[in-house]
Amino acid sequence: MQKLIRRLGADTGYVLIGFPTAVIAFAVTVAGLAAGAGTAVIVAGLFVLTGALLAARMAASVERNMLAHVIGRPLGAPRYCRAPAGSSWFRTALTPLTCGQSWMDAGHALIRLPVATATFVVVVACWGVALAGVAYPLYGWVLYSTVGSDGGLPELIGLGDSLTVSVLFHTAVGLLFAVNLPFVARGAAGLNAALAQAFLSPYAPAYEEPEPGRPAAPAPASHTPTSNTPAEAVAHGAPLHAAR
Repeated sequence: MQKLIRRLGADTGYVLIGFPTAVIAFAVTVAGLAAGAGTAVIVAGLFVLTGALLAARMAASVERNMLAHVIGRPLGAPRYCRAPAGSSWFRTALTPLTCGQSWMDAGHALIRLPVATATFVVVVACWGVALAGVAYPLYGWVLYSTVGSDGGLPELIGLGDSLTVSVLFHTAVGLLFAVNLPFVARGAAGLNAALAQAFLSPYAPAYEEPEPGRPAAPAPASHTPTSNTPAEAVAHGAPLHAAR
């Protein structure tokens, strides 16, 4: 039970926090890409595009950190493409434009917003109905006695319009949503996580830089020609009896 509650909290927190971060990442990325593409002909737009990609990279880093609590393991961060040592400042500044992972980060920032919005609405609505229904016995009688009741849904389906029926009906609905809430939250978090894994996982070793001090790959062993005759075997140092 405790594991289920922790999982529910992690999934809900991931979806709720993911919505505002998705909004910010989308707004910054779209604005940067649009402004950069519109002014790329005057070169200054290239630097704006670079800034947009760097902002998307920061948002991707935040997403990777949050994702670890949902999938139960670190996603892993790619080593982004860097300019070779000794490159000019111009090439160094524009290197993110040639990095495939940076563009994948930007694509995630653009595509995630509709998914984050839909899952946020679903999770918040389920939480709202569950809490309101389970707590209805605490405040339902106040609403019934002050505001009054026209029967509502219980009366429409033929259950009556009494206070007891209203309390039992709304409590049952709240319990139903509460029971299904872990599955709804898990599905919503899983959808966002799958999208993040598709775009943000290290996918292209070609973009990775060699780590400083990493030993070079061993050279392939030289092939020693096979001796075909006893005379050649003896010439290569093999014993005469082995050559025979």
